[in-house]
Amino acid sequence: MLLSPQSHLYLDRAYDIAIVPPSQAADADRLGFPSYRHRDVAYTAAWEPHTHGVPPERIAGVEATVFGESITSLADVVLLLLPRLPAAETAWCGGPSPWEEYRARLAPHTHVWRARDLAHLATTEVAWE
Repeated sequence: MLLSPQSHLYLDRAYDIAIVPPSQAADADRLGFPSYRHRDVAYTAAWEPHTHGVPPERIAGVEATVFGESITSLADVVLLLLPRLPAAETAWCGGPSPWEEYRARLAPHTHVWRARDLAHLATTEVAWE
């Protein structure tokens, strides 16, 4: 079975406006499936695979989903994925890292994203380097 909980791994979810920098508010506002609850990055990073009622031995893998209703470019897809996608580490670690530890490890990724000109949400939850 592939585990793909809508609550955490549907990455076409709009960002919670409280964590969106003003310079990215317009893009954040137009992206994301409108009927999903808006979430912050900490929420995505905190998902617990074992809480979805599936025994670990029955889980073949996990799937993160992105539907394209609000997407008009590759930059839109990347903005929805980054910085949430790295939280996929939970799948192979068996559970989430403490938020303070996780966001400290996430912060340096901005160097790679910028060097590759990848549009990412510079969430106010993380002290980006």
